[in-house]
Amino acid sequence: MSCKLITDRNYRDVPRECGVLPRYLQYGSPEAELQKLYPVGDVPDKLVPQDEWKERILEAHAKRMFPIHYFEANNVPAKNQGGTNYCWSYSLASTVEAVNLMQGQPYRRLAPATLGHLVNWKNQGYWLSEALTGARKFGFASSEFAPDGVTNDRLFKPGWEGDALENRPLEWFDTIGVDNRRQDEFEQVRQCVSLLLTPSPLEAALYWWGHALMVAGLIWDETALYNLRWIYWNSHNDGRIELTGQRGIPDEAYAPRSVTFSPN
Repeated sequence: MSCKLITDRNYRDVPRECGVLPRYLQYGSPEAELQKLYPVGDVPDKLVPQDEWKERILEAHAKRMFPIHYFEANNVPAKNQGGTNYCWSYSLASTVEAVNLMQGQPYRRLAPATLGHLVNWKNQGYWLSEALTGARKFGFASSEFAPDGVTNDRLFKPGWEGDALENRPLEWFDTIGVDNRRQDEFEQVRQCVSLLLTPSPLEAALYWWGHALMVAGLIWDETALYNLRWIYWNSHNDGRIELTGQRGIPDEAYAPRSVTFSPN
């Protein structure tokens, strides 16, 4: 499939955004666990050894197990955040949609704009961990209640608050993240790969881009760093894009746990 490929060489051609803020909750901290972010490193049986990555990734493609396969099988349309800085909400909404499909539910398109009350309807970025907390409490309304690319709740269909309570993701795995010196890069890669092979989507932040996206799968690519090409689902009306090198490694990433939705 033809799609945009971002590498360590051409990433400067990608316009920077200001839609995501660097995390402030320490991985594995009591504060993070209070927000129902559980460190995946505490569950060692979930961590896939590196020498199994190739076999498991090829198997996931053969069996069409990655989130991207569910999106493609259901002809999920790309989201378009337009001129808004709500990538933190668009990426999270796509992640919730993916899990819904992977749990055997009919596709339900969500409205990321309905989480805009977390920033008082201002057109600004936000922390991923705080967005997860807000979504767990308030949820996302269905797309029939609000269009893409808006930040004004006066454009919403009445009743959206009640509908949003039907789409509340509850518990999440947290990953160790990558500090500015790249000291934890391999461990972050290992945790993200393992979660994707669960299989599970990831809501992820790329600080070099100032952007948040859903990680939707992996490609085994022996010309790339760690032999990995990362499949992302973007919110610029393009859907699937691919990244390689350090630019593809999430600086922070979160994956839904087993208890995912809470109907009202």
